[in-house]
Amino acid sequence: MAEEQEIPSEAVEISAEDSETTLDEALAQTIAEIEKREDEEIGLEDDDATFISKGAAPDKNSNPLLEAMIAAKNEAVEALEQTQKEAADLQDRLLRASADFENYKKRQMREREESAKYANEKVIQSFLPAIDNLMRATDVAREQIAGDGATPVAETLLEGVEMVSKLFTDALSKLGAELFTSVGEPFDPARHEAVAQLESNVFEKGQVMQEYHRGCMLHERLIRPAMVVVSQGPGGDSAED
Repeated sequence: MAEEQEIPSEAVEISAEDSETTLDEALAQTIAEIEKREDEEIGLEDDDATFISKGAAPDKNSNPLLEAMIAAKNEAVEALEQTQKEAADLQDRLLRASADFENYKKRQMREREESAKYANEKVIQSFLPAIDNLMRATDVAREQIAGDGATPVAETLLEGVEMVSKLFTDALSKLGAELFTSVGEPFDPARHEAVAQLESNVFEKGQVMQEYHRGCMLHERLIRPAMVVVSQGPGGDSAED
């Protein structure tokens, strides 16, 4: 039986050590390679983020994917700015249109109120001559009664005419119209229409001394001026218009 050769223990130990060293080196190299690739990837991501955030133009030798991302980002920023500008313009136009519409509604409301308020103006004006004649009739009747003495017929007739005249003036009041007298007041061209100027020892110069018919106000609007004679004071020349 052949004798088995013994392998020296030192040789076995050396082989094991060499094997261990080789594996450790390979492992270390692999780890280093992985770390290097990870660093490169992280650096690329950081560079991409920097380019994209600053909107910098990509280098000619940069990654085409990065260039496309930066271009898309720039387009998106421009589109967003344009959209924001258009939105601000639309909001401003909307506010202006809303304000114009509110003013239109208020104007329409005022016009409707004004139209309703003065809707009876022409009807009232058509009744004023009849009221003037009734008032003249009562004035003449009073003068005749005062000069010739009162008779039952004259007094009854005067009372009847005064009642009719009062009915008219009451009806005007209900419609918002009021007659005003001007005798003794200073002449006001906004309320009076002068048809003559006469001397007077009773009224001062510029005062209304006589009226042919009364003026009429409908609410705050003058719908007929008073037709008057104005005093020139004592010693002036008379003038008829």
